[in-house]
Amino acid sequence: MNDGTFTLNFLGQGTKHAADADEYRPYFLEYDPAKWAGETSGGAFKFVDPEGASHNCLILHSAEHGICLFFDKWDKKFIAGVATLGDENRLQETVDIGSDEIYPVGCFISPQQAWPLVESYLNTPTAFPQSPLLKDVNDIDWPAE
Repeated sequence: MNDGTFTLNFLGQGTKHAADADEYRPYFLEYDPAKWAGETSGGAFKFVDPEGASHNCLILHSAEHGICLFFDKWDKKFIAGVATLGDENRLQETVDIGSDEIYPVGCFISPQQAWPLVESYLNTPTAFPQSPLLKDVNDIDWPAE
């Protein structure tokens, strides 16, 4: 386990500080869109390492399109980031996941595909998960605003 501090916010359940993968696994592997409905549409996980760098995982949900994940690292400024890329041909299509939060449809993947990436983050938060479903945020053709 990494030295550092987790701050985990998921589906409005309140802030937690223990990275227990078993707690989150059913939301992905036994996916039920109703469990994701509510005031928030995903989660924000943060790990601060002993040097003060922040390693983040943003989990976004769309009942129609699945899960979109962003992983990034900050140390007083943005260092690096990766995002899921499910269908590069649908990057110019967007979806509002609520409260005017607009994201590219092409960045969504199935909950079952998303789980190993989230689990990897929970187990090793200081390293980006390794997957062909992840792409450097600087290399994605984001939709025009």
